[in-house]
Parts: sequence; C-alpha cells; structure tokens
Amino acid sequence: WVIAGLMLLELAIYSGILNNLLSLHTIPVTDSLGISRGSFSLGLSVRSFVGFFSTLFSGLFFLKHGYRKLAPVALTVAALGFVILSVSQNLAMLVIGAAVLGLGEGFCSTAAASRMVSAWFHSRQGLILGLVTASTGLGGSLFSMVLSRVIETSGWRSSYLLSALLFVTVGLLLLLLVACGKNENGADVILIAHAGGAVDGVAMTNSREALFAARDNGYKYIEFDLLFTADSVLVATHSWAEYNAALGQQERGEDAPTLAEFLSRPLPGGFTPLTAKDINDFFLAHDSLFFVTDKVSDARVLGEYFPKLKERMMVEAFSYNDYQELSQEGYACVTYSCMAMDIDVAPIKHLLFHWLFPGKKIECVALHTSAFEYGYLKILRALADFKIALFTVNNFSEIPMDAADEILYIYTDSILPAKVSKVAN
Repeated sequence: WVIAGLMLLELAIYSGILNNLLSLHTIPVTDSLGISRGSFSLGLSVRSFVGFFSTLFSGLFFLKHGYRKLAPVALTVAALGFVILSVSQNLAMLVIGAAVLGLGEGFCSTAAASRMVSAWFHSRQGLILGLVTASTGLGGSLFSMVLSRVIETSGWRSSYLLSALLFVTVGLLLLLLVACGKNENGADVILIAHAGGAVDGVAMTNSREALFAARDNGYKYIEFDLLFTADSVLVATHSWAEYNAALGQQERGEDAPTLAEFLSRPLPGGFTPLTAKDINDFFLAHDSLFFVTDKVSDARVLGEYFPKLKERMMVEAFSYNDYQELSQEGYACVTYSCMAMDIDVAPIKHLLFHWLFPGKKIECVALHTSAFEYGYLKILRALADFKIALFTVNNFSEIPMDAADEILYIYTDSILPAKVSKVAN
C-alpha cells in the first residue's frame, strides 16, 4: 500500500501540474517576457513532442534499470526543466526548459505507474490501478488552485520553482520508500509451496500434513495438484500412475480410485489425503493465503469447487483459451504453461505480437528450470517483457543469473520463506 500511495501522489502531482502548465501560465509569462501567446503555446508544445518519445522508450529503460533507480532520475530531470522555465528570459529558454521537462515526464506517466501496480499487487490490480489513475483528476483540481494562488502572490517564476520542488520531493520519497530488497522491477520473489511443500523431509505429498506445515512455515502461496477420482470428485494428487505405483499397484497404471478408495487408506508415506473440499475449507478459513493449482485449468470446474477463492487463486492454464477465460473470470493470477520444447504458438501470438491478435496478452508463463534452454523461449525472453513462475527450485544456484529479474514466482519443496533472500542480480 505504500507503493499505491506513492503512485497516487506521483500521478496527482505529475498530472495536476502538467495539466495546468499552459492554461495558468500563458498570460503572466507572455506579459512578463513580451512574447505572443501563440509563440508561448508553440514553444511549450516541444514538451509534448519530446514527452511522446520518452514515453515510447520508457518501458525498455524500466526493464533494464528498474523503477526505483529510474523514476527519481526522471523526476529530477523534469524538475530541472521547471527550473529552466523559472529563470527564462526569452522564448528560446522556454523551449529548452519545455524540452527538458518533456524528457523527464515520459518516465512518470500512467504507463509507468501501471507497471508498478502490476509488479507489486497480485490481486485487486484493477481496483488499485483505478484509484491511482483517479488521482490525476484530483491532482488537476488541487494544483489548479494551488498554482493559481502562488502566481497571484509570488509570480509565475515561483510557481515553476514550487513545481520543481514537488517533483524532487516525490523522487526522494520513491528512492527512500521503494524497498531495496525488491527485484529491479519492483516485485518480490514469491515462494510457492510445491504440492504443499516438503513435510518430514518428504516432497510432493499433496497431503493434509503438508498443507498445515506450509502454513506454519510461513508460505503465503500453497500449491496442490488436482485430479478427478473414478467417480468424478476432485482430489489432491500429482499422478494416478505414481499414486498406484507407490501403493504397489503398478498394473493399475493411470486408473483412478473411487473417492471412497482414495480416502480409505493413507497416501504413500502414511500421509492424510485431501479432497478439493478440504482445500477450499482451509483457504476460506485462512484469508491471507493464496491457493495455487496445477493439472486443472477449466474455469467451470474451478468455479464449482472453489467459488469464493478467485481473488486468492493462482491458476496454471494449459491452453490459451483457458488462460483468457480464467483471466476474464477474475482469478488473481493466471500463468500460461510452457512445458514442451516444441514451439508453442500461443505465447508468440499473445506475448510477442499481442497487439496484432485479439485476446488478453500473456503476462506470466510457468516454466521448468530446463526451459531456459528452449530456443523459442530464448527469443521470447530477448524480445518481450513477461514474468516467470519457475518450478521446481530447491537451490537458487539452479536459476540462470540473467533470468533473475524476470522471475516473480518460485515453486519449491524446501526453501523456507523465513530463510529466503532476494534472488541476486
């Protein structure tokens, strides 16, 4: 919420001042410097021209340098533009000041704020972005009154200097309050307890014991694999073939047991089985935790079994149709599964060339650590901006260093949240 507050403040000042830059200053500046109003308006239009190009390239700079480093610099550059405007003695100086202002303002736009909201908030993104964007209107009304009063009492030069001071102040707040312990794009590396996480040294149990151990170990995101029993009830297990083999029934292969059979005996290792109802009841009782799913990405099925958990569910989608439907249904986070080495057309269309095709852009992909060697994914990583949910990592040395800033989620069996440090750049 600190980030939301900072984005709200930045956009309120940014939009409030810039939206009033021309209307409030035209008469006092032109009268003072003896230039025509048309010349003044034309001179300050340089700001919009330069601002267009700085906004256009801001995404690339944010991706490389991170918001925390770049935004204060951009705000300082914009403040320098205001200082130049405040000491201008002729039209040429006004044009120079407007150009410098435009160079900085492109990095402080709504697009930049949207990037921060997307990186920091994993639920209610629409609400937060709506509040932040609404601050532009509030800022316009507020600073219209403030700057008008300053111009009346102290002159237009003081108004420009006050604007510069406000921009520098916001820049300092961003530098101090956006935590250093975040990755360069602003987001925490979030640990996900894979199949509930290891319990008593045993991984991938998908058990009741793992569920409660994950809670006690401080995980906020807990994943379970979901499959149907022979009588069409959703339960937690990774594979019926693995389940049957562990029970010494290899001959059953992928044949699923009935619900009664599944619940009548402990899981391999002596652990307690879980049904989808058990999982739903647990997360309803723990409203600060997120439920992460695997195996099932049918919105109808998930909506039937977990009707009140959408805002706290992260779903791995196994087709683009599922990805789009789940996103439209309002699930907190939807990742697109990139499991195969063969080229997958969906991320190429809806990630690399998303503006050319209808449908939601793919914003996060689920990858195995081996996927960094896939040729088409190397190309996608080089050309497109997206986040990665990486599985399964039990040692940070398994992560390619050049991928650290792209990774937002890590599935793990054994890395505990209390001991995790930031994935190093």
